[in-house]
Amino acid sequence: MTLKEIIQNYRIFWYRSKARRTRLQISFAERLSAARDIIVCLPEAKNQFDAVIREMAKLQKIFPSAKVTLLYHQQNVIPTAFSDRFTLAEWNHRDANRYGAPTSDFMNKLFDSPCDLIIDLSQDFHFFYLCITQASNAPIKACFAHSRREDLYNLVFRPQPTQDLTKKMRSLLKYLSVGQKF
Repeated sequence: MTLKEIIQNYRIFWYRSKARRTRLQISFAERLSAARDIIVCLPEAKNQFDAVIREMAKLQKIFPSAKVTLLYHQQNVIPTAFSDRFTLAEWNHRDANRYGAPTSDFMNKLFDSPCDLIIDLSQDFHFFYLCITQASNAPIKACFAHSRREDLYNLVFRPQPTQDLTKKMRSLLKYLSVGQKF
């Protein structure tokens, strides 16, 4: 086990112990309908990124008055039309410290205002996004199910494993639309 893995495992352990101490009961429908500042962590893997990015317009329809920030790795290309509709936050290896956690400068830029909802759309465990999610004060932290992060998010979506990512995204968006008035 490398030093980086040891540090990451310790940080995950610390997040879990903090999560156990601070569990809150919340009304998801009320919190979702009141969400005005949303961060969406887009997958780093190109095939996952492409499948998820096609569904972002639907997310915007669910939260029409919200500021939606799309957090993505620089290797992926965001359609130019998105810059008018979303706040874009690009990250690269310089935004992570040697252990894979976001730097404090990057966190300060990302959290320039309070966040109401953070959605991690990575299929795989992503330490960088886990750190961002745990550092946020968002009352709702959503993700797809993964054994290394399930107990650290309070809205975990467990779709059928045989579904492709586009169908998983559409199902997740249905859950997020609870409480929304169209």
